[in-house]
Amino acid sequence: MSLAGIEPVRRTPVGEAHQPSAEDKYAGHRERLRGRFEKSGLEGFNDYEVLELLLTYLIPRKDTKDISKNLLKRFGSLKGVLSADTNELKQIEGLGRQSVIFIKFQNELMKYYFENQVEKGEIQFTSLEQTVTYLNAVIGNNKNEVVKVLYLNSQNKMIHKELIDAGTVNESYLNYRRIAVTALKYDSTSVIVAHNHPSGNPEPSGYDDKITIKMAEALKVVDIDLQDHIIIADEGFFSYREQGIL
Repeated sequence: MSLAGIEPVRRTPVGEAHQPSAEDKYAGHRERLRGRFEKSGLEGFNDYEVLELLLTYLIPRKDTKDISKNLLKRFGSLKGVLSADTNELKQIEGLGRQSVIFIKFQNELMKYYFENQVEKGEIQFTSLEQTVTYLNAVIGNNKNEVVKVLYLNSQNKMIHKELIDAGTVNESYLNYRRIAVTALKYDSTSVIVAHNHPSGNPEPSGYDDKITIKMAEALKVVDIDLQDHIIIADEGFFSYREQGIL
């Protein structure tokens, strides 16, 4: 019988163990991360592991741990990564256009989810914890200072909202009479005002204190309650209601 065309069997020399390729190692690590997530969600994950898991779906056949750690080193936190500028993200070695878009999509998806929940009336602003969770999602990642005004009905459901862009914060804060007029227009019974501190420190300034009292007084004249003024920052939040000022 002819043996032509039959490949010889290649045997591993005695004592020489098969060495897995780098790709094999990465594949195993990715599967372990996914297995942990399937079992208990993100509980017990470090921030870099959250990013690492996210990037495994975008960057196949490559270790994403170093990329994740570089992202955190550059932007300080998971929150900082999600809110980072697109051009800054593109400077991270290993991130392509698709990865950058997907990271930005996660941030916008979170905002969309919470805004959608509010507009459907599925969130009632009766709990400070729930309110802060919502505000962290919609303004907490802004790099510039913005103001969010929520106009509520008697069931503490939002019936109107305003987002005041950076650069007009002081002017808009001073225009507390306009907030009162808008509250009357939408037949609101209470208002929550919130703004972010990009510096990371939630402690209010003297100006914050002054304008909070003026807003409360202006709204009281038209029988509308300033339910709270909340400052959102990376290091936490400050609630004027919780502190007994309102």
